[in-house]
Formats: sequence, structure tokens, C-alpha cells
Amino acid sequence: MSSTKKGSVTVSLAGHKFSIKSDHPETHLHSLAAYVDKKVRELQRMSRTVGTHQLALLAAMNIADELFASEQRNREFKTRVVRKSENLLRSVEHALQSRAAAGQQASAAPRAKEAKM
Repeated sequence: MSSTKKGSVTVSLAGHKFSIKSDHPETHLHSLAAYVDKKVRELQRMSRTVGTHQLALLAAMNIADELFASEQRNREFKTRVVRKSENLLRSVEHALQSRAAAGQQASAAPRAKEAKM
């Protein structure tokens, strides 16, 4: 069993430098940090009297809200996909049954004609 090597990456959040050890690529960690930093700075522009700690907590709440909303949209999408898939499956099964029934009727018709001769 091989162990994964954790790298150390320094990111900046709200003017503070943080060293993070992670298995994720450095570019991914920088992207995450940039996103969080953007959220903190947006809140900072709206309320200059709030401290960095409070801004970080408010940003975390906003990001959690985005996550929850995204998960809800994902659940709704999956529900729609399942519903549409079930409808399509029923349509295909109905078409196949209709085709099979029509084929049986067509093959039975020549036999009936042969019997009359």
C-alpha cells in the first residue's frame, strides 16, 4: 500500500498567509483560496466595521448557503432525469410491445388465409 505525499502550499486569505498541507494540486488550492478571499472581500466592502474573524465566518455561511442551494438543484435535476428516464423506458416498452403484437397479428394472418384454401 503506497502512501500519498502531502505538499505544502501557501495561500493568502483576507491579507493573511496560510500554509496548507494537502494532497490536492497547488492550482486547486489557490483556486479555493481565491474564491474564499473574493467572498471575504465582498463582505468587507459591504461592512468595513466587521473584523476579519467575523468576515471569515460570514463568508463561510455564504459559501455554505451556495453549497446547499447547489445540492438542492442537483437533487431536483436528478429527480427530473429519473422521471424522464422512466417515462422514456415506458414509451420504449410500449412501442416494443405494440410492435411485437403487430408482428404476431401479421404472422397469424397468412396462416388463416392458408387454412381457407
